[in-house]
Amino acid sequence: MSHTYGNAGPVAGKPPVAGWDVAVSICLLVCSLLGCVAVAVAGFFVLAFADYCPPESCHPDRAVSWLGVGVAVSALTVVGGVVGVTVSVIRRKRAWPVAVVVAVVCVIGCGGGIVSEFASLW
Repeated sequence: MSHTYGNAGPVAGKPPVAGWDVAVSICLLVCSLLGCVAVAVAGFFVLAFADYCPPESCHPDRAVSWLGVGVAVSALTVVGGVVGVTVSVIRRKRAWPVAVVVAVVCVIGCGGGIVSEFASLW
């Protein structure tokens, strides 16, 4: 009578999960999230400490709205990316392309939000 203890090996028919793929995906998602937080904080400080705001072209409410939209789109993309990466890893598919798309959308969303905030203030 023999018993198998510990790791019995990969399940027949499914390839093993690539550790580098999971690591790269997690790093990209964490960097995307931290980038969103950094842009939100920077946007808040830009709005709070704007020295000069000409009355003809200054729209603080519009600046907050644009920054909020950009950060919200990016945050929703990160949440969707976490779900997408998790599903890809469970299905034993490559997950890093999903994380790259999330990072690119976050850069575009947060960049658009902060640029629109600057445009609304000056």
